[in-house]
Amino acid sequence: MHFTKEEKSILITILAAALLGIIINVFTAYKTGLKVNKPDGGPVLISINSAAAEELEELPGIGAVTAQRIVKYREVNGKFKDIGGLKEVKGITQKKFDKLRQYITL
Repeated sequence: MHFTKEEKSILITILAAALLGIIINVFTAYKTGLKVNKPDGGPVLISINSAAAEELEELPGIGAVTAQRIVKYREVNGKFKDIGGLKEVKGITQKKFDKLRQYITL
């Protein structure tokens, strides 16, 4: 299949625009704390019983201090029995928990 010079130029422009769109979407997801979805369409889940502080920081609304509190809570109290136990950690309000619920697992 042969393309004219004009067709090649149009094709390159379309491909560049598509690539730019992908880059913008990935960057936006990263900056807003959104997780990449699993193949089944659900969010990637982070284990509150085994994730390191750095991994916990990837959760929306969880910064370094709260991530350390979660790790410390686990060290003192043992593993969480259910995800609702996360609300026992200082800084995890019901509102914050509701935002996290879809991203966490035991």
